[in-house]
Amino acid sequence: MNNSINIKIQKASLLDALGKVLSVVQNRNTIEILNNVKLDVEDDKLTITATDMDISACESILVDSEADGTLTINARKLFDIIRKTPDDEDIAIRGDADNSGKVQIKSKGCKFTLPCLKSSDFPIITKDNLPCNFKIAANDFVNIINKTKFAACTDEGRYSLSGVSLKVLDNNLIATSTNAAKLAKVTMPVELSNFPNILLPLKTIATILKIFNNPAIELDIAISDSKIAITQGGASIISKLIDAKFPDTDRTFPNILSNELTINRELLIKTIDRVSLAADAKKNQITIIVEDGSLIASAKDTTGEEAEGDIKIESSALTLKRSYNYKFLLEILSNIENENITLYFNKKNEPLYISNKQSCEYYLLMPMHG
Repeated sequence: MNNSINIKIQKASLLDALGKVLSVVQNRNTIEILNNVKLDVEDDKLTITATDMDISACESILVDSEADGTLTINARKLFDIIRKTPDDEDIAIRGDADNSGKVQIKSKGCKFTLPCLKSSDFPIITKDNLPCNFKIAANDFVNIINKTKFAACTDEGRYSLSGVSLKVLDNNLIATSTNAAKLAKVTMPVELSNFPNILLPLKTIATILKIFNNPAIELDIAISDSKIAITQGGASIISKLIDAKFPDTDRTFPNILSNELTINRELLIKTIDRVSLAADAKKNQITIIVEDGSLIASAKDTTGEEAEGDIKIESSALTLKRSYNYKFLLEILSNIENENITLYFNKKNEPLYISNKQSCEYYLLMPMHG
């Protein structure tokens, strides 16, 4: 394929496609080609590809082209230029990586000239052999990872906790993540075989949520022990998986659930959010006291600032006192969509267990001490 392109394209289509793949491109990569997106033109179709060598994202759109060709151009510079061109105007892109090493971008009233590089130097992540292949509703797959990703560990040193675990057990797809202080587990019924236990990186999840936003079209997914490939219409990604064993988190669930309390979720969120204004900025700790038919949330910091809020509850016999990281608690509560939720406070040193049985969602939050 020639190392040149000559196309005309609608601004909105190009801007949308670039915006979806742009998150894959690292800021100011020392390897110059990784700052670029690869533009492949074939049969009046433009395929835009971005990669960081761990994940590759592609988006295909229709264009008017004079001939097939390919080249690469700086991703963020191209996105910024297209974003600032006049609305409702076609954009012409013409470049030659072999001779001039330049690409020209034209729209009504403006013209830009940028350097470009050959596509032959652009790294490609290959699919290889991905033995597990299946289709799944886009909403279902996006929902199960979106509701668990927040609990994953962002500390690079804890590699085995830095993503979302996916496995199939007893005809259920189970997504789990944890940072050892909070845990999220969501299940959904499936009929899949040959599904390996995998660990999805957080960057891959962010790319999935960015690109696959059409709920009407199923996702085609292929998986091996080391890679995942997902396709929907003209969009696709190929990503490496985290090479680590996710811990057996089932052992962290209490054997017996106790101190049960059902409460309005929105009311609890608003109460905790207000009280948290007085929480110590380093510890993020709030204390929950249940007694005399009330749930009382309180917080204080080292300067003497204090806050308290109370909610009337139906269980007048329940009495307990626990402390939690309010940010983690609000993250969990914000991911549940039911009007009412069930809390199990359990024994003093055991995790708080929060369930949304209607959606097969389960969350754990370790208590704080001191």
